[in-house]
Amino acid sequence: MSSRLDRLDRNYRYVYQESGYLRSVLAALVDELTPVQKKLRQALDDAQDAGFTVHDDDTVSYPADQPAPLLPASAGTAEPGGQLLPAFGSAGASDSNRVVAQGIANRIAAAVGSATEIDGRYAKLLAKLKTQSSYEVTDATWADVAADGKAALRVIGGDLHLDRIPDNNDPAANARWWKGLTSEQQQEYLALYPDRIGRIDGLPSLVRDTANRQALPMLIAGHEKPGAENSYGKLAGFRALQKTLDANDGRQPPLYLLDVGAEGQGRATLSYGNPDTADNVAVLEPGTGTTLSTVAGGDAARARNIWEAANAADPSRTTASMVTLNYDAPQIDETNLKELAVMGTGRAEQGGATYDQLLEGLRSSHEGAQPHITAIGHSYGTTTLGMAAKEPGGIPANDMILLGSPGVGVDHASQLGIGASHVYVGAADADPITHLPSKVEGYSSLAVPFLPAAAGVATVDQMVEPHQLWFGQDPASRGFGAQRFAVNPGDLPVQLSAHSDNYMQTTPVSAPSLTNIGRIVSGHGDRIVRQEPR
Repeated sequence: MSSRLDRLDRNYRYVYQESGYLRSVLAALVDELTPVQKKLRQALDDAQDAGFTVHDDDTVSYPADQPAPLLPASAGTAEPGGQLLPAFGSAGASDSNRVVAQGIANRIAAAVGSATEIDGRYAKLLAKLKTQSSYEVTDATWADVAADGKAALRVIGGDLHLDRIPDNNDPAANARWWKGLTSEQQQEYLALYPDRIGRIDGLPSLVRDTANRQALPMLIAGHEKPGAENSYGKLAGFRALQKTLDANDGRQPPLYLLDVGAEGQGRATLSYGNPDTADNVAVLEPGTGTTLSTVAGGDAARARNIWEAANAADPSRTTASMVTLNYDAPQIDETNLKELAVMGTGRAEQGGATYDQLLEGLRSSHEGAQPHITAIGHSYGTTTLGMAAKEPGGIPANDMILLGSPGVGVDHASQLGIGASHVYVGAADADPITHLPSKVEGYSSLAVPFLPAAAGVATVDQMVEPHQLWFGQDPASRGFGAQRFAVNPGDLPVQLSAHSDNYMQTTPVSAPSLTNIGRIVSGHGDRIVRQEPR
């Protein structure tokens, strides 16, 4: 039964997309024919007012010895490039009548010629639109949909609507633009440009989800083509996103696809629950090694765990828990040490700007009172949050949670712009990233785990400042001034598994961490179980 419903859903989405193209093409046809029709009617009205006769073959005749008609100066003007049709009259007819009749004939010819050209252009396109004959819509048929869309844009003029779509720099302006459209215009944009509409911050989450679910099969089909660019496992990532969405259909909370794209290493944002209506919104920014596949897998599972923890902390308030890959996260490949982006803040600065915009968009699209927003960063994602806080206007969040942080680029929590008391830190004792690279608290044999000695990076036994991490002051230190909450310390000696397992997994090991995260996300940070700063 489930497979039949999945197939039916896929078929309906296919029909919706093709019907949208058909509707948009026909609407564009009407748009082009309307001014031509107006010109033709005006020419016919002028002929009638002059006492002339327009025949079925488009010729114009006029009576003999009739005074020249008093028509507007433009009434007898020939259309530029118009076909000259014969205008004839009786002997003795005035030259003025002949000139006016010839002009009307030319205007009729030009209108008919334009209408014929427009009709031929659209007839070819409509003949190409596919009709799915089987009951199973495949990735190949979705590729046909994408081709249909491109053909439609070529015929109706690719910039007919595209030039009116906001550039996504101002979420509040984006929201106003969408609200200013009629329902028919909104549906047309959704049908023609799902790959653009789904990615505009500030638009309603339901709209973005609808658009992105249309765009995702097209991305899959496009990346399945021979020779398609598939760095960073994009095709596998897009397929994983589709699988995660399909698996969650019919489950609570509903899962929304709020962004998907192929630029860079790929982009995706998932949300458990609708952030436009939720009382609490949590947005997880993962760190090093994040890909489309991890967003659809482990990171999505962590976002769902946070949703469950927040609901357990306060069932009276609704929650949306999101995870986003909104930048090119640093990647670590032990066999290829050329990419050392994790050593710098360039990627974090890129992600910080788009993270800020995402949160601004959530505030612009939210219905009713503004939600309680918690920014959550894990690993290098905490550095990204630090860069987001440095953006003009600061980070648009109420609280911030830093998990397994290598530093956030500031020396004190007060520099993050939301008040030191609203900055929360979880740092497991067994997590090597929270001791990297300057911690000397008994782990002098620990080397920087993912940076080669050849790169000139010191091991921790060479560092002398115990509370300075790679990206600044240790957020878990007393000097940083944040609120440190309890997480499972993990089993010493330090191990990389503690970098993720001790924070957001639904296991007894991470239960203290998730419980505290849920309390913060639900607006009850005063109820956390605290841990002494380092």
